[in-house]
Amino acid sequence: MALTETRKGKVLLGELPADFLRIPPPSDEMTAAALSRPQMIDSSLLTRVQISIAEAKLDKSYGVGRMNLYCRVRVGARVEVTRTGNAGKNPRWNHRVECELLPGVTTILIEVLDQRAFSEDERVAWAHVELPDSVIGGHSVLDRLVDLNGKQGTGMEGTIKIVVSCTPPAVVNPMVGFAPTMAGTFADGSGMQPSTVPPAELQQQQPQQQPQQQPQPQPPVQHQQQQQVVRISRAELQSVMDMFPSVEKDVVVSILEASGGDMDLAVTNLLTISSS
Repeated sequence: MALTETRKGKVLLGELPADFLRIPPPSDEMTAAALSRPQMIDSSLLTRVQISIAEAKLDKSYGVGRMNLYCRVRVGARVEVTRTGNAGKNPRWNHRVECELLPGVTTILIEVLDQRAFSEDERVAWAHVELPDSVIGGHSVLDRLVDLNGKQGTGMEGTIKIVVSCTPPAVVNPMVGFAPTMAGTFADGSGMQPSTVPPAELQQQQPQQQPQQQPQPQPPVQHQQQQQVVRISRAELQSVMDMFPSVEKDVVVSILEASGGDMDLAVTNLLTISSS
């Protein structure tokens, strides 16, 4: 590759390297396994979070007519939307959200959007709510007014009333519901529990097996692999970037493309990368 001087500045000419705009490979096997497939976690072992969105008071009205505001709440990969409030700058929702809190997720994204009839809904204000350890552990409740960010600046768009509480997972006895199988090793070393049924009775108990017909071999079917184009909307990209403000936009786009547009898998992969 050659570095050429032009009127507008320096330009790099030539073929791009193979690792251009690519995430470097993980350094250990555990991280590589976590990125290769989504993590399956038992929901009974996760903390449940309850979020109550009461009302909001905005300082400015955007648009010609009265705004039809609704609230969108994102907890990890879970997204909940409230109904539309018809009170202009002071909407009331009284909406309750309850979902699982994945490991490593300590921030809630709250967005206030204006519903439009003939165009895309506009995001008017938003806020990132950090959950303290005492709230996640179920020892206290977060009940306060949260300052909203927007075009006027950080914390200058108004406030929103929320109440957040968490329920930790119950302690589960690992031996409850456990039943031994026939594959254990016993005193005779056979690896299977000896049968006490005489051979004659055993033969009478066994039904006669009907001869099974061999399946006819089917001719091989040729499958044509079609290249799938991953389409990512601006709203999805902006939501993920708001959840991970320290991650560059190019990295977020690469993770979304590598996840096939699956928001849940992309958020899980970004959480794994951020925590490593």
